[in-house]
Amino acid sequence: MLKRFILGAAMAAVTTSAANAAFITVDGLLDANYGQPTASVVYDPDAPTSNFGSPGVSNHVVNYDIYLQGADGYVYGLLKAGAPTALTFANLYFNVDLTNNVGSDIGFHITSKDAFIPVNGGYSATPDILVASGADFIEFAIPVQYFMTYLPGLDYATNMTKYDLPTLGSKVQLSLSQSFGYSVAGGVANYGADRLGEVTLSPAPEPETWAMMILGFLGAGAMLRTRRAVVRT
Repeated sequence: MLKRFILGAAMAAVTTSAANAAFITVDGLLDANYGQPTASVVYDPDAPTSNFGSPGVSNHVVNYDIYLQGADGYVYGLLKAGAPTALTFANLYFNVDLTNNVGSDIGFHITSKDAFIPVNGGYSATPDILVASGADFIEFAIPVQYFMTYLPGLDYATNMTKYDLPTLGSKVQLSLSQSFGYSVAGGVANYGADRLGEVTLSPAPEPETWAMMILGFLGAGAMLRTRRAVVRT
């Protein structure tokens, strides 16, 4: 009975991790694993909109904090506004070549789950992105393969000479955020060299890792059963 309970608990943990990503649960809540915000955007009703050429630190609708973390084969992010607002979109722009390129190489429309190449155009569906959203937040987990693979439908032509796609262990940078409103945040002069935050691309846990965890649970269960048998004798 105990063995079945422990095995069931282990399998439930694996299932939950696969559904929500093991490191952070994508539910709109601020998990402790996020740590401190990687950047904060302040509210300014006079903030410029669509200011891609001169991104700043303000938004014309609301203030919000940006949390980023990388683990278990995902790039996690939480954008949390300081007050309820009508969330309509979250457009995020990433730099994937931190050595040779200071611009944005790939963007994601988080709310519609598609990727695009800034300036070049084209769209690619990225259905494996996990998203939770509400009036004053949006949380996501982007699988690392969307940063490491040339996606169909996107025009990489001019960017091909700028960068090579990253590999596991490389860092990607959130360079721009156009979320909650049309103001673009992320200027280097305001946020520093890491812009809105950097994340290391990490692999998903291998199936063997989950198998070893389950065996560990079973081993613990067997030890408990042995101890109970000794006590009864």
